[in-house]
Amino acid sequence: MRRRRRFDRITLRCQKTKGKNHAPSGSDHGRSWRLGYSPRGSWDEAFDLIESIYAPPLAAIATLRKHRQVRGLLESVASSPGKLTVPAIAKLAKQLAERRDHSTVNTLLAFARTQCGLFTAQGWLEPNPFELRSFFLRESEPSVSHLVHADVIRLLDQADREFQTAPTERKRWEASRLRCLLYVVAYTGLRAEEALHLRVGDLDPDHRILWVADDHHRTKTAGSVAPVPLPAIAVEVLLEHLRVNDGRSFLFGLKSADKPWSQQNAKHGYRASDRLKQLGERAGVAGVTLLRLRHTCATHAESLWGLSRGQIQSILRHDSPRTQRHYRHADACNLAKLVEHVNYRAN
Repeated sequence: MRRRRRFDRITLRCQKTKGKNHAPSGSDHGRSWRLGYSPRGSWDEAFDLIESIYAPPLAAIATLRKHRQVRGLLESVASSPGKLTVPAIAKLAKQLAERRDHSTVNTLLAFARTQCGLFTAQGWLEPNPFELRSFFLRESEPSVSHLVHADVIRLLDQADREFQTAPTERKRWEASRLRCLLYVVAYTGLRAEEALHLRVGDLDPDHRILWVADDHHRTKTAGSVAPVPLPAIAVEVLLEHLRVNDGRSFLFGLKSADKPWSQQNAKHGYRASDRLKQLGERAGVAGVTLLRLRHTCATHAESLWGLSRGQIQSILRHDSPRTQRHYRHADACNLAKLVEHVNYRAN
């Protein structure tokens, strides 16, 4: 015991002496100096750090893009990683909440928390603002994460009408592209980037299969690379779209170039997300997004179509059941249909 205490005293004395003789004068960041990093770091160093950790194949390209986006947001409220204080993060959370929904804000804040943890480990940031308080927004009321059955029908009917009544060839192709995208995501639950990067060669209509290829630009996890089954109605709509697609290599491409209809390639107001939201407004269905359609597919697959949870996991291509359960929601209308014929007096 005495030897142990003597050893601890010697170790502590050496650490104090080392800090006194070697730490830069006037610096309260001796630890970061000893690790070989600048006391506060810079955003260029932060960018290099994030790229080295999250660049493919270490992570999906979608994860890297989100980290790049969040790094830009953090840079807008602090001149360096070391200036990310509690007021700075609170200011960012308030700005985001004014123009984005709560779930999106919380996702961005989760990435910000990860980056602050990295900056703290590097010695650039102390204390970590996320260790002092929580910045995540609380939902004032339950959010609607899926569309009810009646809203899906209205949305599909609206897309059918606009395709059938398109006045010109260009309008017909645009209506067909949007209609086909709606049917594919509503019936398969594909992720947005997976759907928007689909090529004509990924479709196997004879076997009613869509092949999600190994592509870092659209796949999220290793389990994402898998065949996705298509119902007959979705295959029918896909074949109709191929007849007006003019030999393009992408199922959902641009009119002017052979590129996918992704967020990066289309202008604001003409993106797939914008067109889908506008279609929903014309159909009287608010808040239509590709992510909400993925949640809709998972919810109705269980409570309306009767698929098992294992089958839903295979279709959504989740690596674990724990992830998949966030996509299934209680639907009151579907539950009511399940007990419609329940009767104790029936034989």
